[in-house]
Amino acid sequence: MGLFSRLGRALARRVAYARYFLFARRDSRRNLSAISGRNILVLCYGNIYRSPFVGRQLADFFAGTEWHVRSAGFHDKENRFCDREFVKLAAKLGIDLQAHGSRQVAEEDLEWADLIVIMDGRNRLMLHEMSTQVGGKVVWIGAWLAGLRADVVDPYGMSQDRIESTVTRLFQSTNALAQELLSVPP
Repeated sequence: MGLFSRLGRALARRVAYARYFLFARRDSRRNLSAISGRNILVLCYGNIYRSPFVGRQLADFFAGTEWHVRSAGFHDKENRFCDREFVKLAAKLGIDLQAHGSRQVAEEDLEWADLIVIMDGRNRLMLHEMSTQVGGKVVWIGAWLAGLRADVVDPYGMSQDRIESTVTRLFQSTNALAQELLSVPP
């Protein structure tokens, strides 16, 4: 692949990310208001940090209700565990990730889901590559928090401070989303 081709693809990805960020809050609110069922799929790239955290937090929040939650990722290697330090951070907030093993998202998950929670622009692009039919189900995890960004970056390989910051943002974002979901009519 030539230099110009690579540069063109990189520019196209950046433009797509910028567009996703620009409309993330608006689209998330619109899609949440149109939800017709109670099945939530939470996605991130590897399914070892963000999506298991959000998925477990939502599952705990909606325990004993009609809501059902799954988490998955796009990474093709399954049954990977969460980082030990991340598990400890999650436990401090009451989120138990000790038994979590990663799984790859499948077409059946997309069909099952009434709402798909994503973390960032990369997730949005990968989801769009899997199916162009799910756009109306997608919400960004950070869409209900104040600030410019509706995404939550992948903490994989980052410093402990950045991981802690990500956990705090995930926890707050998930609480805000759960409150919004309570107002969704049956």
